[in-house]
Amino acid sequence: MSLPDRGSLVWLLFSPQAGSEQAGRRPGIVLTTLAYHQRSRLAVVCPITSRERGWPMEVKLPSGLPVDGVVLVDRVRSVDRAARKMEVIGEAPAEVLDEIDARLAPLLSL
Repeated sequence: MSLPDRGSLVWLLFSPQAGSEQAGRRPGIVLTTLAYHQRSRLAVVCPITSRERGWPMEVKLPSGLPVDGVVLVDRVRSVDRAARKMEVIGEAPAEVLDEIDARLAPLLSL
């Protein structure tokens, strides 16, 4: 398994889940860095969905990436890369990460 870096687009298992959390095998975007992944089995990710609803916590992915849809910024979570069978499939542009950061900051009072 290749190590993801910040901005890596990945497939992973979001199940088991509880309540309204995203479930099943789906794409996500990694928010933690390669340096972190070299020392930890965990990764902080946000799921990606194809159902765009226009909510403030959605970040639209540009066309031409391996996955289409929106990043659900308010569904951020820490996962075990091996247990969740994380597979790197591409990279998001820096502008997407900038938008995610801009939405995470007020959400987490950073």
